[in-house]
Amino acid sequence: MRKYKLFYKALPVAVIFFALKVVVHYFGYECIPSNLMTMLPTILTSIVFVLGFLLAGVIADYKESEKIPNELSASFFAIWQEAYLHYQTKPSERMKEFLVEMPKEIRILLVEFFIKHDRNALKVLDKWVMDIHKFDGNEMATVYVNRLKTELISIRKMFNRITVVKKTDFLPSVFTTIRIIVCIFIGVFLFLDVTPWWGGAILPALFAFMIFIILYVIQDIEDPFEYLNENLKGKGDEVDMGILTDTILSIEEQSRSIR
Repeated sequence: MRKYKLFYKALPVAVIFFALKVVVHYFGYECIPSNLMTMLPTILTSIVFVLGFLLAGVIADYKESEKIPNELSASFFAIWQEAYLHYQTKPSERMKEFLVEMPKEIRILLVEFFIKHDRNALKVLDKWVMDIHKFDGNEMATVYVNRLKTELISIRKMFNRITVVKKTDFLPSVFTTIRIIVCIFIGVFLFLDVTPWWGGAILPALFAFMIFIILYVIQDIEDPFEYLNENLKGKGDEVDMGILTDTILSIEEQSRSIR
């Protein structure tokens, strides 16, 4: 059903415009001459051009966002694997505590950030920096410590990028303007004297359906990180976090083997 969500969302709009045209025809309010219809294709072309411009911009952000789960997954696993391998060769209580707590803290970080929208969730990264800094010269050589710190910086950059994508509205003034133009355009069709009249009812309904479904697509993918639960499952076309959740499960499984 999710794949048809936008269809069912735009369909009522088309039905409403069809019904409005029937009402306008019934009461004889079709006062715009049909010879003015020659101007409407030009207006429709302009609307489609602007919608294409909006859609291209949003999709560019969406495609960029699709890389983030893989990069987050790789960075989390790199930190875990490096720490785990050092623990195998040089066990310590401090390293053990870090490895046991890390998968739990990743879960908390993701839930607090994506579900509760709490920027303070990133404080766990500060804790990891301090933990890793204590390993320097003890459990790890400096070169490995610096490598883990670099991964933490990459993770913070990715979360900052997600924040920017979530909070930035893509040209809101243009988006509002195109909605107004679309309503005016379809409104003109409602009062257009077309023969047969039912053809004039089908056209605004069809145009409304096509244009509004594109507007809903843009709205839906404008925030590609809108998740509903701790498994990071979305309600629409959000970026798939499957690779990240699989990595977390793998880390959790390995952490249970630590003695």
